[in-house]
Amino acid sequence: MNVAPLSLVRDLPLDNSLLERANYVDAGMVTDVVVVDGYDSYIPVFEHPNYPANISRVIQNIEQTHQVFLDVLKLQDPTGLIEEIDAKADKIQAIVVDLYKNMCQDFSCMRDLATYHARQDRKTMWKLKK
Repeated sequence: MNVAPLSLVRDLPLDNSLLERANYVDAGMVTDVVVVDGYDSYIPVFEHPNYPANISRVIQNIEQTHQVFLDVLKLQDPTGLIEEIDAKADKIQAIVVDLYKNMCQDFSCMRDLATYHARQDRKTMWKLKK
């Protein structure tokens, strides 16, 4: 199997850090991807997850929140849930905007994560430019 490293980051001014911070997991940041020849697929390359203690706590909270959400989803009828989403589609954008506003307001943990994430992004971009 022949693999070649490749960066999927093409637009350097791209700033989706809020979305990135809401999706942290205890696996380390993706620093690159490897293309698997002949399979049209990518394998992420992770850094070692050496998080500071405050970031580890934030990540544990995010993972627990994801698990609670998945547990609630398991109790729902998928067809009914899709119908509900379709019926309320015009309100979803406003709800998401409110969630983002709330998430950014008073959470020192998100500030800590933002600082860590920015530092890791700079490190990753430096590696990609080498």
